[in-house]
Amino acid sequence: MKKQRLMQILEGSKLGFWEWNVQSGDLLINDLWINILGYDLDEVKSDISSWVELVHHNDRNKLLKKINKLLKGESDLEFEEIEYRIQSKSGEWKWVSTRGKVIEKGDSGEVTVIAGTHSDITRRIKAEKQLKQINQELFALNTISQAMSRSNSLEDIASLLHSLFIETKAFPGGALYFNNIGETKIKRNMDWGLTKDILDFLPQLSVVSHYYEPQNDINLNAKIFQLINEIPSEINVEDYWKSCLAIPIISDQQMQGILFLFDTKYIEVNNHDQIFLKSIGQIIGVAYRKICLFEQVQDFSKQMQLLSQQLIYVQEQERKHLSRELHDQIGQLLTVLKINLQQINSQGYSEDNIEKSIDLVNNVLEDVKDLSFSLRPVLLDDLGLESALRWHLDKYAQHTGIHFNLNSNLGDIRFSSDLEISCYRIVQEAITNAIKHANPTKINIKIKYNNKHLKVLIQNDGQGFDVDLKLKEGVYQKSLGLIGMQERVALFGGELKIISSSLGDGTTVKVTFTVPPENKKRKGG
Repeated sequence: MKKQRLMQILEGSKLGFWEWNVQSGDLLINDLWINILGYDLDEVKSDISSWVELVHHNDRNKLLKKINKLLKGESDLEFEEIEYRIQSKSGEWKWVSTRGKVIEKGDSGEVTVIAGTHSDITRRIKAEKQLKQINQELFALNTISQAMSRSNSLEDIASLLHSLFIETKAFPGGALYFNNIGETKIKRNMDWGLTKDILDFLPQLSVVSHYYEPQNDINLNAKIFQLINEIPSEINVEDYWKSCLAIPIISDQQMQGILFLFDTKYIEVNNHDQIFLKSIGQIIGVAYRKICLFEQVQDFSKQMQLLSQQLIYVQEQERKHLSRELHDQIGQLLTVLKINLQQINSQGYSEDNIEKSIDLVNNVLEDVKDLSFSLRPVLLDDLGLESALRWHLDKYAQHTGIHFNLNSNLGDIRFSSDLEISCYRIVQEAITNAIKHANPTKINIKIKYNNKHLKVLIQNDGQGFDVDLKLKEGVYQKSLGLIGMQERVALFGGELKIISSSLGDGTTVKVTFTVPPENKKRKGG
């Protein structure tokens, strides 16, 4: 009666009950004990060996040691809670907690009956493991984030990933690719464990550029292996690499690169794993973006330093030129004029001397006019951008033999003085660069305004060049014509595009300024 009541209490507490007769080997268990494993009572033999056979082989000795200590009298009459894995009917491993106690002994003091409880702790163990995993991942993300925040170069990022994935042997194969700054191609920054065929194939834009889809961020095994299997390689991918994870390197909602991780084991990536891997990609992306911005600031600083040096140099050259013009040209003409006037004063009136003096005065006036216009075109202030450019192009045509064509719809429309002089200097710089480096025969200039945008286009038929290379060279050399144009355009929030080809198709410079109607004016307005 007491035993039946005890069984009812145990069933109410959701605990399985077991009782083992040591001498006979019989095992008495209740429904809850066996239901934990998904069996019915008649499906399992009622002996201790059947129980032990279901225990995971790594946990079996742990359970037997506890029981043997009770049998040998090497411990108290009961053993503390022991946790182990036991196989259910479905094949799943369940975590259970077992307690036991000696409840009967023989006349000689030998243990005859041991009984105890049995409870399913699978959910608790899984929760503990998940919590532990989350804590480890948070610690890892924090460690990675701190290390990445100290990274000042792509080499620093590669070094950190080396310690994460290579030194720990977490993934036997992998590769890291980043988008080149200012380019559409991606570049491999590090790799390990992969053959050249795979490394050459991974960065194909057909794989990477269309890769980033929010609904399919990480696990690209099927897609990537379908493509990799097309590689004519001696390696049988299916027999060697079993899994490939592709982690997008994301910053500012843009894909900055991609990290491929290969494993020889099959890896299942659940939603939690995807969030963790995406977080790693985002941390790397933020670090990469910071490095890019740092390099841009460094380049900008170098540009500013060189532009300052160039400004001082140009000022000195202008002063030198002005001094030479005043001394060699105007000074000499005035000296001759002075001699003529002295002759007139000493020898009396001479019509020939008067004519020569008038010619000298005209030459002086023309030189002063040219000198003044070279410093700042008066026509620009008086008549506007179109008139000043036409005069400038006529002068260029006379001296170079190049055919110039100006197409403009400005008419009597005027803009701010600063904007007009910037447009004038941009055209002047583009023409000067073309004459110096491109050897053109024809240069076309178009200036159009549509009540919102002022567009300036300078096109020549000369030899082209690599625009990106020249802009980079301009940061480190004193060829600052293109950078000077960039600065003038940026000053007014405009857009500059330079299209050129080294194949001889010429060069086109396109400049666009946003100029609302209220910011323009008519001549005399």
